[in-house]
Amino acid sequence: MTTSASRSAAEAKAIVRRLFDELINTGDVSAAPRVLSADHVAHFAGFPQAMDLQAWIDASRNYFGGFPDLRVTIQDMLAEGDRVAVRTTWTGTHQGPFLGVPATGRHVDGAGMGLYRLAGDRIAEQWVTEDMTALMQQLSQPQAVEP
Repeated sequence: MTTSASRSAAEAKAIVRRLFDELINTGDVSAAPRVLSADHVAHFAGFPQAMDLQAWIDASRNYFGGFPDLRVTIQDMLAEGDRVAVRTTWTGTHQGPFLGVPATGRHVDGAGMGLYRLAGDRIAEQWVTEDMTALMQQLSQPQAVEP
């Protein structure tokens, strides 16, 4: 087991990159136990309480159901010790219900930032901020009518 003292920044970044490559960009929540620790805790800005691993998986299923073609691109990644900071952009098409909004078929995009704490070769904790206001505005915009 690698400790934060012996792990390089490149190794730390690779652990977090797996979250995006193996889980988020594939929508495969079955990968969660390989990427996230069993005692994983997720903190999302705007949510009243932290999520345990199962709550994170359930929330992710909702997100992937609303945006099955979700694609997150890592723009910046910094690592020090057991922490990795990531700035992302994302795109997707609203093809299923999401936060009470029925599918609109609209292509949306957004940005976010996350800080990830590692334990061994998995992510033990995450703090994530997404621009949900911009997302919900994109979903509620009136559609243009073709002449």
